Amino acid sequence: MTINQAILSLWSEHPELTALVPAASVYAGRVPVGTAMPYATIEQPSASGSGRSSDSQYVDVAVRISLYAATYAAGKAAANALEDALSNREIDLGAGAKLLDILHETTSSAREEDPEEPAWRFIVQFSARRIRRRVW
Repeated sequence: MTINQAILSLWSEHPELTALVPAASVYAGRVPVGTAMPYATIEQPSASGSGRSSDSQYVDVAVRISLYAATYAAGKAAANALEDALSNREIDLGAGAKLLDILHETTSSAREEDPEEPAWRFIVQFSARRIRRRVW
């Protein structure tokens, strides 16, 4: 399972989050033209460090989730629910891999000035450690 798939799976398990932004409205990559708000995108902008021990190897990753909503209040509520759903979680990625220590880093917001459909964009940044145990 990829990190994006794991986050989407965890998203689906939190009804307070899916009530604000349905899991079907979460995209990795491009959002289809004409997608109605609210929706979200998941990106992994970088891996910042890596290492190994005698029984495992790890990579520190950043995860950026952009939430788009029609109003500030709707975007803020979704950002808060997202922070609650993902922070301090552990996700089993399969094949001996896990995503550990998911930490909320920052949340920022900005008004997107699209003449056809103005929106609020909330960027919620997380950091995490992907670890894979060596199978003997």
